[in-house]
Amino acid sequence: MLEKRKNRELWESEDFDPKERKYIDFTLRRYIEKQFDSLDHLLRVLEVMPDAQIKSILTPKHMADLLKVVEKAIEILPPAIVEPIEGEEGKYQTNRSYSINFGSKLVGAKDANAWIHITCPASEDEVEYWKMFHFFKEYDVFDHIFKDLTQHPPKHTLKELHQEILPSLNKIANQRGVFCKIEPVKTITGKPNEEWKEKSQYQFKQADELLNPEKKEEPK
Repeated sequence: MLEKRKNRELWESEDFDPKERKYIDFTLRRYIEKQFDSLDHLLRVLEVMPDAQIKSILTPKHMADLLKVVEKAIEILPPAIVEPIEGEEGKYQTNRSYSINFGSKLVGAKDANAWIHITCPASEDEVEYWKMFHFFKEYDVFDHIFKDLTQHPPKHTLKELHQEILPSLNKIANQRGVFCKIEPVKTITGKPNEEWKEKSQYQFKQADELLNPEKKEEPK
């Protein structure tokens, strides 16, 4: 099964049975899910067993494989940066960054890009994940992943933001009765056009309106 999944030429071949392809992916996903679900039980066992007995069965290969799994999993699902909510003691929010391409929708620029932040009230699991990740990051274990989070946000179009990213984040947040919000844009880059000098001062307001199309301007 693994060999078939690994063989890209076979996997993408028109002659490969679509039902078998679907079955293999389903089976492998279930296997991964069961392995990760078992980690909580493993941790509880490790907490009660004497260290000497655990050490007698652990090998360097176990530890090397475990670290490889951890690194791969974090690359696939990196943590969201967690920060305190200003003015609310003991409460935290996640802060995710994205580079959004506006194309030519903003006056004064062509191929405009904005670095945006989406904040959501953080769950206990998200806070714990960030704390553990940040602890290891201090030892430069996952420094390359941290740099991606803070310096190289994923790039998306405005359409992808509204149709994929926000619905996905809000679906998770709404299970806890909360919602995510897009913070005001602070930086925009792009290629200036003939209207740059005259209208570029409206870019930030226009960008925020495009990012939040359902938000109505409050009456003055």
